[in-house]
Amino acid sequence: MDRVFEERPKFANWVNKVLGSHQAMLLNKFRIYCDLGNSYLADLDEWLRYAFERSVQRLEVNLLPHGPGSYPSTECYVFPSAFVAQKSWHSLKLLILKHVLISGGNLEFFLRNCKFLESVVVCASRDLQTLNVCGPSLTLRHLDIGFCPLKTLIISNVNLISLKIDRPKAMTLRNVPQLVHVEIRTISFAVEDFVDRLSCCFFKLEVLSLFMNPKDIREYERKMPELPALKQLVVVLYLFKEESMSGLTSFFRAAPNLEKFVIKTRYPFRKMLGTSRKSENVVQYSVQHLRVVEMHEYRGRSVEIQLVKYLLENAMSLEKIVVDPRYEFLGLGFEPWFIHSNVRSLEAEITNDGRRCAEKQLGGIIPSHVALQIL
Repeated sequence: MDRVFEERPKFANWVNKVLGSHQAMLLNKFRIYCDLGNSYLADLDEWLRYAFERSVQRLEVNLLPHGPGSYPSTECYVFPSAFVAQKSWHSLKLLILKHVLISGGNLEFFLRNCKFLESVVVCASRDLQTLNVCGPSLTLRHLDIGFCPLKTLIISNVNLISLKIDRPKAMTLRNVPQLVHVEIRTISFAVEDFVDRLSCCFFKLEVLSLFMNPKDIREYERKMPELPALKQLVVVLYLFKEESMSGLTSFFRAAPNLEKFVIKTRYPFRKMLGTSRKSENVVQYSVQHLRVVEMHEYRGRSVEIQLVKYLLENAMSLEKIVVDPRYEFLGLGFEPWFIHSNVRSLEAEITNDGRRCAEKQLGGIIPSHVALQIL
């Protein structure tokens, strides 16, 4: 950790020298990807000034901690309000802000005044509590907001294509005719809230990603709406013991035109390999158009094998099953050098065990007309 602090001033000086010698008048992409701390606020201001003076088109500021043992601090870099009104921002097409404080008002200014701004990602900004994305004049097509204390999010009369959010209770959707891709990154929320807030776009949705636990599955099983246009379903399922996945079949009933099914199973940080569970009587729904299945963090548990068998019996057009046993520490996506070497070693061990289970268990049950790919 001491070395990180020692290298920070060297890094900041190096960046300043590089930018000082750079002669370009326009910038296509400018990316700040570091954890400098609050001692370098003036440097960050100057780097942003450099970007907007050159009419940057794609701006990413990622200040999430990346060092060993680092965690997001309560002190964040505040996006300078004085920069927001600069006309040079108007060429922006992509804006990504992570661990950067920006208010809803300032973000709305970008949306209203950057006529080319199509994609916005904001992560870990505690100042973002309210946001109005309204008006057909907005060019915004993709919106991703995570780990922000949103209390109100209103999206109305816009041609948004994709929406990713982890606070569905804050969301109100009105007249979003092109919204076809939705990702809800939260578990244990009322399914009624999900259904109510997305009711205006269920019949158009083509890609749906949901994070859930077994209790959520049971709720969806009873209340899942029809999804006639859905082509791809991604389920991130958190399991903490040997629990049934049978409720997932309700999605196959609701989405008769599903072509790709991806399940990412998050287990506690222990092996849990090859465990068994009594077979269940599951309602059979034909999935006539399903062609590709992906199973991530495969552990060889009986519920996983039962799911594969169910799909083989009911997906008449199935062409390929991809099994990815690679284990990701808690599914949190930490930077590689954040993870302790002992954790990396255990990750590798779990991954190799999962790969052996997949080869042993699935190799004999997959028919010849279905390709099996084990990563």
